[in-house]
Formats: sequence, structure tokens, C-alpha cells
Amino acid sequence: MLLREIGKAAHFVLSMPKSLVFNFHYLPFAQAIRLPVLVSYRVKFMRMGGTVALASSRFGNVKLGFQSNDVFPAGATSGAWSVSGHVSFGVNVNLGPGVRAHCSGTLELGDDVAGNAGASFFCAKRMRVGSGSLMAWNVTLMDHDFHTIRKDGAPVNAPADVEIGDAVWLGANAMVLKGTRIARGTVVGACAVVHGDHADEGCVLAGNPARVIRRGITWQVSP
Repeated sequence: MLLREIGKAAHFVLSMPKSLVFNFHYLPFAQAIRLPVLVSYRVKFMRMGGTVALASSRFGNVKLGFQSNDVFPAGATSGAWSVSGHVSFGVNVNLGPGVRAHCSGTLELGDDVAGNAGASFFCAKRMRVGSGSLMAWNVTLMDHDFHTIRKDGAPVNAPADVEIGDAVWLGANAMVLKGTRIARGTVVGACAVVHGDHADEGCVLAGNPARVIRRGITWQVSP
């Protein structure tokens, strides 16, 4: 226990320079001085463009690359920040080691959004993750295909919004593709590939392509 606490303290100290750079780059002085965004030293700044908005200016309101556990220590995995669009954070957003944000569009993360190791956001248009949503490890959200596919000279795979409702649990290695809407209270199974409009609340989605396998459920974070 003592060694773990020492490790956390060392991680925090090593991350202070990167956190200072992030806050004073994106935020007004009066807001930045409070260090509302803590960025792990393991998150690499690839592109620091665009804008950032916060719902709260309290210290450590947003943590990028800090959440750790016995399986995914915070200092073990590199993340990336490559932003030229707009990113907004709600209250108490905590994304774990290996977080990747590639955003040239608009990325919105609601209150109490939490992500385990390897959460990846690839946003070229608009992507929203609702309040109270939880991402297990290696979850990927994409609102575009990166490369253009053409038919008869015309593009056929334009970006499309991704909408994750409140209190959605995305299981390990789940992938959410462009044009997807997931309703409130949904559980997405491990390794599921989700596409399309899933408008019914309180369902379990699983498979590739994901489909409803159970209805009328609720879920809660284990103590």
C-alpha cells in the first residue's frame, strides 16, 4: 500500500510540467492557475490546437491518463492528444492510461464520464458521451473512417455523429462506429461492434454487428 501511494505521488510530480503546459495553453490565466486539468506525463502532445471548455474549474476536475488499478498502472501506457477542433469536459471526467483524443470536430464528454486504459476518441464531426457513462479498457469511438471511399468519383463514407446516452456502459474492446446512437442505460458487451440507431433504453447490446440480446436491465458500478 505504501509503495502504491509513493508511486501515485511520483506520477503526479512527474506530470506537473505537462499539466501546466496544457492548462496555460488552453485556458484563461484565472482558470489555468487552478489546474483543473491534470495530464499524465505519459500523454504525448501531438497537436495542441483547437479549443477546450470546462464545466468546472476546480483542481483536477479532468484527469487524463491518471486512473489506475492493479492491471493497468497509470505510468505503463502512453496516450496521445491530437486536437484541432473543440473538446468540452463536464464535471469529474477521469480517463485512464493510454487515452487517445484525435479531434478535428466537436467532442463532448459529460459529467462523471470514466474510462479505463486505452479509451480512444476519433472525432472528425461530432461525438458526445453522456453523463455517468463508463468505458472499460480499449474502447474505441469513431465518427469517421479516416480514408475516403469513392464510387463513380463521389465519396460514399462521410463522417456521421456519434451519440452515447447517459449511463451507458461500454465493455472491454467495444467499438462504436460513425452514425451510432446508443440510448440511456445501455450495456454494450465486450468486443461488440456497434453501428446504427439503438434507441431503446435499458438494453444489452452484444455481437458483431451488435444487436439487442436483453431488455429491461439496469446496471451499477461495483463498490
